[in-house]
Amino acid sequence: MLAVSIVDMLCRLWWRLEAFLAKGPAYWYVYGRWRFLNWWYRAGNPYLSRSLDNATLLDALDLRNKDLSAIKQAVAERNLTQAQRDLVEHFGTRTHPRFHFTLADRSAILPIIRNDWREATIGAADQTCRNSFCFRHLGPIRFEGGVNWSFCPQDNIDWTWDLNRHAYFNTLGKAYWYTGDEKYRQKVRSNCCWIG
Repeated sequence: MLAVSIVDMLCRLWWRLEAFLAKGPAYWYVYGRWRFLNWWYRAGNPYLSRSLDNATLLDALDLRNKDLSAIKQAVAERNLTQAQRDLVEHFGTRTHPRFHFTLADRSAILPIIRNDWREATIGAADQTCRNSFCFRHLGPIRFEGGVNWSFCPQDNIDWTWDLNRHAYFNTLGKAYWYTGDEKYRQKVRSNCCWIG
C-alpha cells in the first residue's frame, strides 16, 4: 500500500513538472520572479511568516493606542480569546478611520447599481453558498457537504490556490450588501475559523 502511494505521489509530481515545463520560458520567468519576490518580501518582514499565530499577531499591534486598552489588558493577562474578541469588536465599532460609506448610505447607493450587475453578483454568491466554484475555466465544481480545500482538479494547483485565496468573499459581501440576506454573511463566517 505504501509503495502504491509513493508511486502515485511521484506520478503527480511528474505530471505537475510536465505541466509547468509545457507553459514555456515566459511563464517560468514570471513564476520564478513572483516566487523570488515573495520570498524576499517575507524574509524582510517576520510578521508575514506562514507560522503567524494569534499571539504573534496580537503582540505585533501597537497597544499604546488608547482605543486598544481592553486588548492591551487582555494580552497582558495572556487571555488571547478575550483579546481576539475585543479586536473584532474594535474594528466593528470604531469610527476612525472612517470607511468610505456607512450602512446609512446604503439606500442612496443601491439604486445607482445596475440591476443586471446586482443579479449577476447575487447569482455568483448563490453558487458559492452551494459550494460550487469556477476557476481557471474549470467548473463549475461542486462540493457536497464541506469544501475540500486541498482539491486539485486535473492536477491544476492554480485552481486550488484560487479556491484558497477566497476572492469570492468580495462577491458574498456585495450580495449581503445588496440583499441583507444573512446566508451570505454566514458563508463568509463559516469559511473563516478566525472570526468569532
